[in-house]
Amino acid sequence: MLSIAGDVSWPALRGSNIKNECRRSEREILLNEGQFFIIPRGVEHLPIAEEECHVMLFEPKSLLNTGNKKNEKTVEKPENQTVSENVQSDLLEALVEHWQLGKPQVVGHDFGGLAALRGHFINGISYGALHLIDAVAVLPSGSPFYAHVAHHEAAFAGLPPYAHEALFRAYIQHAAYYPLREEAIEIDAAPWRGDIGQAVFYRQIAQADTRHIAVVLNFDK
Repeated sequence: MLSIAGDVSWPALRGSNIKNECRRSEREILLNEGQFFIIPRGVEHLPIAEEECHVMLFEPKSLLNTGNKKNEKTVEKPENQTVSENVQSDLLEALVEHWQLGKPQVVGHDFGGLAALRGHFINGISYGALHLIDAVAVLPSGSPFYAHVAHHEAAFAGLPPYAHEALFRAYIQHAAYYPLREEAIEIDAAPWRGDIGQAVFYRQIAQADTRHIAVVLNFDK
């Protein structure tokens, strides 16, 4: 989700693996609520909103929020950024406040389920409804793979891309009962590719701490 108020500094260039292909479009596209538009790869564009609005973008997670240009609005992703469970619930609280949601209806899966639970019990978020799917909310938690990564994070983060790809595919298939379709694997794998995505994938595993689950289980004790 991207929050826009005013304009985003020109130019913003979207698309992964862009080399020397770059075109500037002089067209003006007006989008109203609920409308969708595809920006071709390599086309510079300048989003403008007279009033603050929220836009959903579908793009590689490793792409900067300002495209291929860095400026004062660029959100950096530091190498040692904390991505543990307590941070996820804090971000959920901030997102609910930013969107000014009264009692949102939330679906939480896996660690998203834990973030939703922590969001309620620890951060005080009130939900209109909460649906959990295989939430990471029971102890003991974690697998032998998680434990191994926790002790060797740097080694996994430094794997060659082809090795990381093979390991990731085996990892997510292990969590599925039926063979995953290729398009489903691509959706899951895209955010965790590249130098940033691969490092963050193993960092979130290494930073996982069962104490963030225990505090929820013991909340009413």
